[in-house]
Amino acid sequence: MKTLRVVFFVTFALLIFCSIIVLMEPNRFQKFNSLTSSRQFNNQRFENINNLLSVQHTLQTIPYQEKRYYLYAVSPEEKFEQTIVGGNGDCSNFSFGGGYHFIRNNIYFELVHFLPPQRLFSGGGHVAVRVPYQHNGLEGVGVVDLAGGGVPMVGASIADIDDLTDQKDRISFNLVNERAGDFYRTYYTEEYLDQVYLGFTPASDVIRYFNFIEIVYLSFGSPKLEKMLYDGLALLFGQYYHIYVDDGFLEQFETQILLFKSLLLTIRICLSVLVGLLLAEIYWLFKERDRA
Repeated sequence: MKTLRVVFFVTFALLIFCSIIVLMEPNRFQKFNSLTSSRQFNNQRFENINNLLSVQHTLQTIPYQEKRYYLYAVSPEEKFEQTIVGGNGDCSNFSFGGGYHFIRNNIYFELVHFLPPQRLFSGGGHVAVRVPYQHNGLEGVGVVDLAGGGVPMVGASIADIDDLTDQKDRISFNLVNERAGDFYRTYYTEEYLDQVYLGFTPASDVIRYFNFIEIVYLSFGSPKLEKMLYDGLALLFGQYYHIYVDDGFLEQFETQILLFKSLLLTIRICLSVLVGLLLAEIYWLFKERDRA
């Protein structure tokens, strides 16, 4: 029993130590544990492109707010209500809020992540969506910027994710809803696209993440703490979404990725050990009671 208690206190101390590091760098912990090599994605990118999004209708109905701010909303439905219905939030909020809308309407999609290595944690990134859509007589799979209220184009054609890399000198931004403003146009300039890697999150990952949140979510009145807690739980139980990206991007953060993924693994092991020790303690208590 004495040995078990020593193991318990050592494991508990290690868990606290790892948790402190995570709380000091929650954004890095979240991001680096979601980054995955695109070589590990073996499924088809788009399985159903028959159900098309009407870009004109969708973007025109969003009441974009003049001053928008980041939303800590955890509930998928609340994200949708505050972004697509309410017109608030940043690019990530809009993309996940739109994801909820696409899931409900059986529209296949991906999240598209613009990842600048030099400004990954200083507000330099961006998130859009990739969907099969129709707009102004055009139909196809392409990028839609829900936060920016428009779509990138290659000349008069729909711009898909590969075009943002291969045809970036020809990309223009077609603003569909003028209330969104012109700021997001800058993400589709050749100057910006030269600085970023493009990653993607498939719909299946978003669905898994949303399903987990809807099962465990219980509001306690502090959106920021709720965001940290429930995203942390999603990571812990392997229900968080992946961002699949080129190995060239991952190599630039190799040490940090290893550190934060090791932290997650250590936390999982510590919790498993503590649960095992607790069960052992209960077993010994019942055994002692039976002897008595």
